[in-house]
Amino acid sequence: DELSVNEEYAIRMEELGITLETIPKKGEVVMLCYCSNALWGGTLEALDISLICEENIDLICRAAKRLNLKLVGFDLACEDISKPIEQPGSTGIIIEANSNPDISIHENPLYGEANRVSLKIFESILKRHPRLYAKLWWKYFR
Repeated sequence: DELSVNEEYAIRMEELGITLETIPKKGEVVMLCYCSNALWGGTLEALDISLICEENIDLICRAAKRLNLKLVGFDLACEDISKPIEQPGSTGIIIEANSNPDISIHENPLYGEANRVSLKIFESILKRHPRLYAKLWWKYFR
């Protein structure tokens, strides 16, 4: 595939001191943009939730509470999700909070095992409002 150079790539190449003729060393990773998502050619890999350390889970839960959001998706950038991003020397950061997250990226990842997020959300709603959903079930689905 041919690389289409946009303004962001040009800025990054200048910052890195490289040109289009630069040949990276074997195994070297060259980050040409500040944003890495599927829209910009990034890849999505589902990770087992057990890989996330308790400190990072606590941080994300505190952030959701501070934002007063019951359903939120956080984008994080870090070297290793199994290590606390708040520890001294860590380069981890919460990039953004999505109050209307796209859960399909977890249910249909490009790589890794799918995580059935919609089922977990539905089960959470059922636990909080069992009578309402029992009535709806009886009325519409029996």
